[in-house]
Amino acid sequence: MIRRCRQKKIDLVLLKSISRSARNTVDCLNYIRALRTLGIVVIFGVVKQIYDSFLSGHSIRMIKKKLEEQGILTTKGGTVWSEAAIRSTSAAS
Repeated sequence: MIRRCRQKKIDLVLLKSISRSARNTVDCLNYIRALRTLGIVVIFGVVKQIYDSFLSGHSIRMIKKKLEEQGILTTKGGTVWSEAAIRSTSAAS
């Protein structure tokens, strides 16, 4: 996967959980760091919540509010979600 990311064939990585990304924490952190250096977005678990909310008829603003109230971090570790990021995630469903 890393090779394909370096070849610009992948620009987004969605993972069900952090445990699916590597055999140990050090490898996981190294892979995530390498991917972010390449400009690759890595998203864990929160994607399911966005899909479920979107498919349940919640608006982008409602989803944003819910993510922020729950303290779920953005892909860059921030606490404020952009509507564009949520829209692009939900549009992929």
